[in-house]
Amino acid sequence: MKITIITATLNSAATVRDTIESILRQTHQDWELIIEDGLSKDGTLDVVREYEPRCKGRMRIFSEKDEGIYDSMNRAIARATGDVIGILNSDDFYHDEHVLEDINRAMDGKPVDCVYGDLKFVKADETSRVMRIWKGSQHEAGAFLRGWHPAHPTFYVRRECFEQLGGFNISFAVSADFELMLRFIEVAGLRNQYIPRFFVMMRLGGESTRSLRNIIRGNRGILRALRQNGFRPSTMLILRRILPKVWAAAKGRLQPLCIDIEPFGTMGIPSDKPTAYATDFIVDGMAGYERCVKRVFDLLISAVSLLLFSPLMIIIYIIIKLENDGPAIFKQERLGRFGRPFNIYKFRSMCLDAEESGPMLSHANGNDDPRLTKVGKYLRAHHLDELPQLWNIFIGDMSLIGYRPERKFYIDQIMKNDPRYAFLYQIRPGITSYATLYNGYTDTMEKMLRRLELDLYYLGHRSWLMDLKILVLTFLKIIFGKTF
Repeated sequence: MKITIITATLNSAATVRDTIESILRQTHQDWELIIEDGLSKDGTLDVVREYEPRCKGRMRIFSEKDEGIYDSMNRAIARATGDVIGILNSDDFYHDEHVLEDINRAMDGKPVDCVYGDLKFVKADETSRVMRIWKGSQHEAGAFLRGWHPAHPTFYVRRECFEQLGGFNISFAVSADFELMLRFIEVAGLRNQYIPRFFVMMRLGGESTRSLRNIIRGNRGILRALRQNGFRPSTMLILRRILPKVWAAAKGRLQPLCIDIEPFGTMGIPSDKPTAYATDFIVDGMAGYERCVKRVFDLLISAVSLLLFSPLMIIIYIIIKLENDGPAIFKQERLGRFGRPFNIYKFRSMCLDAEESGPMLSHANGNDDPRLTKVGKYLRAHHLDELPQLWNIFIGDMSLIGYRPERKFYIDQIMKNDPRYAFLYQIRPGITSYATLYNGYTDTMEKMLRRLELDLYYLGHRSWLMDLKILVLTFLKIIFGKTF
């Protein structure tokens, strides 16, 4: 099956090389590349023409004045000869060498009109850094009205669908891709399939993601697209779409901290074999707006709890000080979101020389640990030693529900056995966790690796409902004095 790849360029000399190189690395070789250039003046065409010998007649170059990027794409669609057409922007590149192979496998000879997958947003000037993840899902009827749509750089469609339904509506400044996917999938009912793997690495700073103003402008275009295609969108649709993007834009300005791709790659799988999705990046199961609401909930609960439990915390503080002269509050460096170190706070439950000879894991039955003080044994049994972590939640280091944060000393050992621990850096660690309920204290590496499996399951499946269940079960176990 022949796949047409369309790349629209305009002064793209700095990035188009990455785009073409990623195409040339594809294991599926039955492709054609159409370069639609808008009269670049920075040497883009010189860079592109360098690749003509390596493309072996599979690249066609056109340079002419156009009415914008979507007009340029429409011209390329009309020139395409492939069975399937996809767009690869001039500042984007394929995630790995098997993308076209997987698209071909999903569509060749199958009753599928279009496919789409997952997307990684990377830092424009440092593409080894992942800034955000777009995790797709299979389309269901009415999903566009609930804020769902495919990541447009991962959208591949049979050529005859363009011939029947038309191309991009160029009256939409930055939302023509949404309108086209809405028209093809929701209105025309094309047979579509979600492929659960990453297709494209997309540099942040494109037309629709360059600024908050463009994000708002794009969402206004989405409202118009829905209405023009006969739908009546609700106000909540835009709130669900725009709030996560506003939040992400704010975080991008305030916390430009990123995630290294390297620990998340193919995990040592030979490059001559297709990468199985199960070994690739595990994406956060929560959508952007769900994460925003979760953080607000954490903030409110921690603030109220600090006020409510402050008398009890003062009493505990005094009792610990009366038992011995050591500090009542124990702090220890752990690694949290983005692998960033932070100080976790607890009421001290152990003797002062508990780790005099180096880091030690808790005993399998935590309450029988000989290093516990008398007061500490009671605090540990009722989990009261964790109360100061409400402050960690309040300041944003932790969440109520997450994974239990660990020290770098032990993380390094875990990573030697299973480097997927780095996936957990996407989210905040928690006071309690899914793994804590079912794995208890981790006194061996075997239990640590078992805990990691449970934490990764939580990462990929977490939701408000799952968090609520974990919170209720934790509360019940504490009330009935069960150890975990």
